[in-house]
Amino acid sequence: PQSAVKDFLKRRENYMAVYEPVTEKDGPFCKIINSKQFIVSNIRGYLPLKVVHFVMNLHMLPRTFYLTRHGQSEYNLLGKIGGDSGLT
Repeated sequence: PQSAVKDFLKRRENYMAVYEPVTEKDGPFCKIINSKQFIVSNIRGYLPLKVVHFVMNLHMLPRTFYLTRHGQSEYNLLGKIGGDSGLT
């Protein structure tokens, strides 16, 4: 694990040495800053817009979510699956 961290930090330093920010003259782009801020420029077309929508809705941070199950229904008592019965 330590060697992987060192390798990552080394690669990051190399990227920072040659990094050039993207501008509007470079063409369409979607810039993501800290997984919270999105800068979208000149994106046109069905598929590119779908990709941008998908990327903007990714959840990069841990979140709590709950799975629930309904109570026993009248159909459960009868052994039926599906439908829209009331709860017992």
